[in-house]
Amino acid sequence: MANNIKLDLGYANTDFTRQYTINNVADSIASGKEAIRSGVKAINASLAAGTDEGLSAMFRADDYDAAESIGAFNHINSVTIVEKEIIELDIGEEG
Repeated sequence: MANNIKLDLGYANTDFTRQYTINNVADSIASGKEAIRSGVKAINASLAAGTDEGLSAMFRADDYDAAESIGAFNHINSVTIVEKEIIELDIGEEG
């Protein structure tokens, strides 16, 4: 399987969002939906509490303005797990 995890990030005091895709996620990780859900909730809680250890400053919106408190990463809006099966077909000549 070829799995991807798509994240939609939200930012403070703006409607700007940013989408990230993590490609080639192992089946064992992609199948752990509850673990992913719990991890995202923990990240959102740490961002809300200000205990994110600098994560909020790592990802910024295009309209970021520290003086106006705009555009700092402050939550993950959504997570989508995309599971794909890859099938390679042998099209070599028989003979």
